Amino acid sequence: MKYTWDIFCDVIDNFGDIGVTWRLAKELAARELGSVRLWVNDFNSFGAMLPELESCTSYETQGVSIELWPNKFPSNVIPATYVIEAFACNLPSAYVENMPRESKIWLNLEYLSAESWVESCHGMSSGANIVPKYFFFPGFTPKTGGVIVEKDYQSRLNAFEPSTYWQRHDIPAPSSDELRMSVFTYEAQSWQATLQALSMLSRPVSLIVPNGRSLNSLLPLFTKTTSCYIYKNISLYTIPFSTQEHYDELLWSCDINFVRGEDSFVRAQLAGKPFVWHIYKQDEDAHLDKLNAFLDLAQVPSCVKSYHVAFNRDDLQLETAMSMFDQLPNWHQWSQDWQEKRINCEDLVTQLVKFLNSKV
Repeated sequence: MKYTWDIFCDVIDNFGDIGVTWRLAKELAARELGSVRLWVNDFNSFGAMLPELESCTSYETQGVSIELWPNKFPSNVIPATYVIEAFACNLPSAYVENMPRESKIWLNLEYLSAESWVESCHGMSSGANIVPKYFFFPGFTPKTGGVIVEKDYQSRLNAFEPSTYWQRHDIPAPSSDELRMSVFTYEAQSWQATLQALSMLSRPVSLIVPNGRSLNSLLPLFTKTTSCYIYKNISLYTIPFSTQEHYDELLWSCDINFVRGEDSFVRAQLAGKPFVWHIYKQDEDAHLDKLNAFLDLAQVPSCVKSYHVAFNRDDLQLETAMSMFDQLPNWHQWSQDWQEKRINCEDLVTQLVKFLNSKV
C-alpha cells in the first residue's frame, strides 16, 4: 500500500537535523512507499549538501518534493496521510487545523539515543490530539526504532573503490603506511593533544576536512603550503561540503572518522571504520550522559571510551590520545563487529512502516 508523507524539519544543528530528515525522505521515496514532501525552514544549511536549492523555494529530486517552510504557512496545503514532526519541531497551526480531514497518524520522530529510558517511551501515544500521535525513537536495541540503512547500502559499499574518491578531489592516494582520517566536528581544544599524539606516530598522517567548523580549531595549528596544510608529519586537506552520498564515500575511504551530531554519527558506524563522536553540547552536560550511554551499550574498547569522554569534555591529555591510537587494531575489529550488528538489525524505515500499519 502506498501513502503520502509530510516530514517537517526545523534546522537547529546546521546539518544534523536536516541530515536525518533528508535521508529518511529519500529512503521512503526509494522504496516507493508513496509521495514524499520534506518541509524545511532553512535552505541555506540544506543547500550545503544540495546546492540546487540555492535560488528556489520548491524543488523535486530523488522522488522527494522539497518545500521551504515559510513563517506564514499557507492554509490551503493538504496534509499527508502520515505526518512526521522531526525532533518536536512544532507544526504550523494552519497545517494542523487541516490534519483531521486527511491525516491518519502524526508521528514525533525523536533524537537518536542509547539511554535506557528510550525503550519505555518508544511507540508511546502522546495523549489526546486531533490525530493519533506517537513518539518514535531511533536506537540500537530491539525495543527501539533502529537507524536508517538504505536497502542498497551494502551493495554500494562493496562496489566502492577509494581511489575514485581521491581522484575526484585531487588528493594524493595514501601511502601504504599512512593513517588517513576524516574530520567533521565542532570546535574543540582537544585537537591540540590529538595532533601531538599523531605527530609521535612513526607513520605519515593526513586529515581530510570538509569546509566547516572543524577548521576553526585545526588551521591555526598548521602551516599552509601550496597543496595542503602541514603540522610535523600531518598533512591537512580541505574539501568542499558534499552530498550525503559523497560523504559516505569519504567515510569508506578513511582509516578513522571524526564525526558529530546524529547523521554523520550513524554513517560512521555503518562504514565499519574506527570513529570518534563529537556530540552536540547541551546545557548541564546532558550530552555526556547520552555519550556514555552509547559507549557503555556498544562496549567500545576502554581506551576509546576514555578518549571520547576527554575529547568531549575538552580536557584531553596526551597519554589518553596516545593510548587510543596504540590500540587501533582492536578498535578496528570492534568497529567491524558493530557495523555488522547495525546492518543486520531491522532498519528504521522498515520498522516505521510496520509501526504505522499496526496503528491504522
